[in-house]
Amino acid sequence: DGKDFLDSEPDFVLLCSVYPSQIDDTYFAENLEDLSKETGFPLSHLSIELSKECRQIEIEKLSRFTQSLFEKGIHIGIDDFGQGNAWLNTFSVLNPSHVRFSEKLVKNALVGEKDLIILSHLSNMVKACGVNVILKGIDTDKAKKALAKLSYDGIQGAAFSRPMYYDEVIENYDSEDFDLKH
Repeated sequence: DGKDFLDSEPDFVLLCSVYPSQIDDTYFAENLEDLSKETGFPLSHLSIELSKECRQIEIEKLSRFTQSLFEKGIHIGIDDFGQGNAWLNTFSVLNPSHVRFSEKLVKNALVGEKDLIILSHLSNMVKACGVNVILKGIDTDKAKKALAKLSYDGIQGAAFSRPMYYDEVIENYDSEDFDLKH
């Protein structure tokens, strides 16, 4: 279904979360390649995001998995970045296209100066490595304004984005209030 957006939104990237059981599937990357051929959706517009549950997987295994996706032109993302040191330890090895900072870290940065400093430095570090930053848990305009000085590429929160079924996206696509980029 994502292919329908590429004509009008050439920068459209389909983001899909992956869980440990999928990483164990030795044919995962090949199955994605087969689906791409079948549907005509280019893998260069697909981003596989490692869920927080993937933090417990050995770095060698994660590295092999992400490498198999990179070889097919698929982007990699990391969810709940900054929540514990497991993702920080693997960040340079995985070479993700984006990281989505944990909602807890972002919420703490809204109320605590030290947490804001930590988030700011982590965000700058990630951006300096050429990786996109998404802030999770931005649910109000006040929160968005409070973090406006941070270096980020996108936000996620109930007020600004929510999961939608394909039919909802199509129904709202031409609406003034619907912004595919956020």
